[in-house]
Amino acid sequence: MSEAPESTVKTQVREWLRLADMDLDVAVYLFGHQKIPVEIICYHSQQSAEKYIKALMVFFDEPPLKTHNLIDLARICKEKGIAEEIWNSLAKEIVGLNRFGTIPRYPSKTELSEADARRAVSDAFTIKEAITAVISPFASGPSS
Repeated sequence: MSEAPESTVKTQVREWLRLADMDLDVAVYLFGHQKIPVEIICYHSQQSAEKYIKALMVFFDEPPLKTHNLIDLARICKEKGIAEEIWNSLAKEIVGLNRFGTIPRYPSKTELSEADARRAVSDAFTIKEAITAVISPFASGPSS
């Protein structure tokens, strides 16, 4: 027996949120290491933001693109009228995190600092707060 569409959407949104929360938790946890892995913290912060945005897209019945580009995801959300009120206030955070989708994963001459990592985590938390404020009434509680 298949789930009702609303229940399926709720389950998918919750899974995106769970994965986003794990990435953000890992980023915060890694500050406890003696040698702080700033590249990995930045990467997990970007991944967290990406998954929060994709949860929002699923919530609004928009299939998330298979991309790591936060700017593209935000642009699609704006074009589709998805939570239009949040994107202008998140522009700085989205642009700031977007570069961490690729830079930390490949050899690069870009040097990241602990300050970059702290800013990335802060930006990811800002995106989380904005998006969960939109979808939290729907995503909370036991699934049907």
